[in-house]
Amino acid sequence: MNDKNKVVKSNKTKNLLFLFVIIFIVGNISFYLKERAKWMYDGQPYPKAKEWLIPANMMLVYGTTLTKLPFIDERSWIMKPIIGLQDYFVSKWQKNLPDDDAEKYLGWYIFRLRTYMVPNAKSVILYNNNTYSYKETREANEKAWQTIESMIKYKAKDKDFNEIRYAAFLNLAYLYLENASVYWVYERKPDIKLYDTSRQKNYFFSREAMFKDKAKMERF
Repeated sequence: MNDKNKVVKSNKTKNLLFLFVIIFIVGNISFYLKERAKWMYDGQPYPKAKEWLIPANMMLVYGTTLTKLPFIDERSWIMKPIIGLQDYFVSKWQKNLPDDDAEKYLGWYIFRLRTYMVPNAKSVILYNNNTYSYKETREANEKAWQTIESMIKYKAKDKDFNEIRYAAFLNLAYLYLENASVYWVYERKPDIKLYDTSRQKNYFFSREAMFKDKAKMERF
């Protein structure tokens, strides 16, 4: 390849890269304006909070698009910067909401559970196909319960979030019950050599522990 052809090829690459950058910027501006028009309506009760919700939603779209690729979920290293930015915007959104509004307590449900975890497990049963460990599922169930309590205790002034509040209550109640058995699942200790690290973990369900667990049974 002569020098002239190299120059032509280099210029084509630069032009394509420049075109991609322009499309990316214009696309993001359009996306931002569309989100802004959705949330900054007349009578919006929390405009300052929504300024942070808009970029949080944008990060969520980028993240959920990436997780459609094989072998990528919200725990993958490639997702860390997106999840990090998303969590930052979510925290700012929540900080600008009053403590007595249900919207403030919907962050985990919207930005983690329904958009990442349930699609990743392909089921409301989070430990389905060993997607999430029993420990991770217990932690998720506790967050689900805390959100359920907040949805009962508080209402949302934002019309869209009041609808999300009802949906969250129903979806989380169902998810909680479907995953409740994880509270009484324990690792079985097999009778093998102490230093045998090749074994697979085995788990068993304890009915005795379940019926003695008054706090969890009262939740039902």
